[in-house]
Amino acid sequence: MKQRIGLAVLLIVSAGAWEASQARETPGAATIETQEQTPLERGIAADRRGDHTAALSILTPLAEAGDPKAQLYLASMYDAGNGTERDTETAAHWIGRAAGQGFASAQNSLGARYERGLGVARDFAAAARWYRDAAEQGDAQAQSNLGRLYKAGIGVAQDYGAAANWYRAAAGQGFAPAQVILGYLYSTGNGVDRNHGEAAHLYRQAAIQGDPRGQWLLGVMYQAGRGVPRDAAAAAHWFRSAADQSFAEAQNSLAELYRSGSGVAADAPKAAQLFRLAADQGHADAQMGLAMMYHEGDGVAADLGEALRWYRKAAAQGMADAQYIISLVHLLGQGVEPDLVTGYAWMIVAARNGNAAAQSRIPLLEAELTAVQIIDAQKLAVTLGRGRR
Repeated sequence: MKQRIGLAVLLIVSAGAWEASQARETPGAATIETQEQTPLERGIAADRRGDHTAALSILTPLAEAGDPKAQLYLASMYDAGNGTERDTETAAHWIGRAAGQGFASAQNSLGARYERGLGVARDFAAAARWYRDAAEQGDAQAQSNLGRLYKAGIGVAQDYGAAANWYRAAAGQGFAPAQVILGYLYSTGNGVDRNHGEAAHLYRQAAIQGDPRGQWLLGVMYQAGRGVPRDAAAAAHWFRSAADQSFAEAQNSLAELYRSGSGVAADAPKAAQLFRLAADQGHADAQMGLAMMYHEGDGVAADLGEALRWYRKAAAQGMADAQYIISLVHLLGQGVEPDLVTGYAWMIVAARNGNAAAQSRIPLLEAELTAVQIIDAQKLAVTLGRGRR
């Protein structure tokens, strides 16, 4: 299968929640109390050794007296339910107290809570305001979060240029998630002039820090020869780095290289193993790849039933190629009883999802079916298209 660079969009979009993860301030402190520790450090040490009641008794007065670090740490205890009932509203209260004092980490955290509606009513405009307050103080995560809101037009008017500026500010501080997304903006030309070389440079900065998305995308650039010389071995290196972190996109990409022998020695069993790792995480392309290997007996013992199981998983995610093959399986009776209605229904679904072979076969199949069969298949196609079977 060809590398689907477009998947990076989903990956990066689906990365919205990842970027907006709530910050937690955990001031450095030893877990063993000593006379030299400050009250804040003693409270944190008590929490870390599991004495949550003592931690609350130490940290609450500090928080009430206005210590922003105590307020933020106390909020984390209420979020986790340490020494008290889990209470996201009280956690939000303490984060708000710290944020109101201009504590950047708390401002970013409060912005995330408004974005998610965690302990407060969801309010995207408020989220943007708090992210901005923290971002203007130089908080890299807040800068990245604000960039994401501008990119998506959430809580603010959509503005790719502003998004790129905030991502650039965070990327300049070495914040790997921002480096990845700024790289993608350069790759697509959104908010900046398209520049594959700059995109590859940013992906590399994130990759060197161990960011699996950056590693995978740098591998994609080497595989396609965009912004860097085409180099299958380098692509395999970066795919492997990300795959070792269980990153499904990279596991699938590396599996394709092992199957084709591009950049690595061909190794069908290794390809099947990697496809399975990604398929088990719900990666549709990997499910399709594993299904094909079972269908063809490539790297694994041929097993049409197992192949069909994986085709169905990929088909349920809208993969037209898998839907088309399932159609043929039913039409030809491969491992299942021949069923023209079910086969034609899957053909309709595959055609609607853009499979050219299915589109060309529709008229031929219709000529072989009765009017009743066509109607039944069309009804079934509606159900199949909704992923119910």
